[in-house]
Amino acid sequence: MTGRWSDKKYNIKQKILTIGGLKYWIYNSSGALVGYAHKKAFKLKDEIIIYADEKRTKPVLGIKQENILDLTAVFRVFDPNTNEIIGYFGRKYWKSMLKDTWKIFDQNKREIGVVEENTARALLRRMITKMVPKEYQVKLGNKPVGRYKQKFKMIGDEWFLDFTEDMGNHLDPRLGVAGAIIMATVERFQGS
Repeated sequence: MTGRWSDKKYNIKQKILTIGGLKYWIYNSSGALVGYAHKKAFKLKDEIIIYADEKRTKPVLGIKQENILDLTAVFRVFDPNTNEIIGYFGRKYWKSMLKDTWKIFDQNKREIGVVEENTARALLRRMITKMVPKEYQVKLGNKPVGRYKQKFKMIGDEWFLDFTEDMGNHLDPRLGVAGAIIMATVERFQGS
């Protein structure tokens, strides 16, 4: 992967708007903006288009929820210019009762990996306080390939994505970035 999505580290800044929904700015490890998205509130079927910049003239990544009434919340990640499917991202609903757990799928909906919340942090958040930032490990097969870390801000959250553990470069960074945005969006609207 070259160009916009060739980095192994990303920073996603999420701003919460009281009426207008959520906004996301995606930066690479050099601090350059690689994507911007605005997720409107109160839509039954989620769709997020990530653009090259805030002017929203060039779409660079798409995310669309597959079904409205789906506890597993499966999302298709695609190239909005070609409609090529990059992969899928879906929630493991029952496992997420204890700790947030998400599945990563390839273009043919075969499960290839998982994103799991740190168990100790999950238990602290569920039993003591919601003020514990989330931390996830990303695995393909049983091999760690990356991490997501949340940092709370006054008007939103900041997420740090690190895929430097992925020595074989098997996780498409677009799928990793989309997964973080999906998780942040779904969990923000669910209040978890």
